Amino acid sequence: IGYDNTVTAPVQCRVNRAAFPTGICNAAYDSNGDGAPDAVRFALLTVSSVSAPADAPVVMVDITWIATATAAVGITTPLQVTVLNFANSSGEASIPFVTQNGQIEFAAAPTPTPSPTPTATPTPTSMPTPTSMPTPTPTPTAVNSAGKMYLPLVSSP
Repeated sequence: IGYDNTVTAPVQCRVNRAAFPTGICNAAYDSNGDGAPDAVRFALLTVSSVSAPADAPVVMVDITWIATATAAVGITTPLQVTVLNFANSSGEASIPFVTQNGQIEFAAAPTPTPSPTPTATPTPTSMPTPTSMPTPTPTPTAVNSAGKMYLPLVSSP
């Protein structure tokens, strides 16, 4: 799976062990020899058949992506799928397959819903005691199952 390494990078590649008990995944493959990873390559093997309904895809690997410093909200980057070898146990490349390219869409992180600020219950004393307010925490960058990456909104002065 080829990608633009100037805007995204894989951080994890997990083989679907339920369907393919034997497999490896290289998330740092350099397909053009320039010294920079730009593809995820994987090899899978099963001694039993993998079955799925005709219109259902079979998940081979699950790849987690991160945005690089040049990624920006509102852009998409393509993922190019290339099959180098798809063969049966005899080595015959007779298994029909269909590939579908994809893309990663960079979107702003969802705005967090404000939660009520806890307040102290007043106690009868002659001197009120100040209470501290909780410090807000930043919304983490997240990747969802639809392939969208969320980047924090940053405004420039």
